[in-house]
Amino acid sequence: MKAARQVAIRGIVEACAWDEAGTPTGVAILTRDEQEFTVECNEVGSGLLAHLTREVVVCGHLGAGPGGGRILRPLSFAVMEPGFGIGSGPASGPEPVPGRVRG
Repeated sequence: MKAARQVAIRGIVEACAWDEAGTPTGVAILTRDEQEFTVECNEVGSGLLAHLTREVVVCGHLGAGPGGGRILRPLSFAVMEPGFGIGSGPASGPEPVPGRVRG
């Protein structure tokens, strides 16, 4: 991953890779403004598989992947509850994270 910057991305977890049996093996975050961010399959990223179709906020490093795609290396995430707090607003693309994010 090249030129990573720290961001918080809010959106819906969707499957973006599957094994031969059709089981999801990778995820992306799809924002309401139709941006898609492929999530690196590290320990935190793998945890997002349990939250398919849920709204989340993912904090991590955003960089360019092969072919110009956007790759998110997650450090932490939070599942948003419908109609409560930050989850009640529109999902959005990357926002700079002030200070240091801890995973």
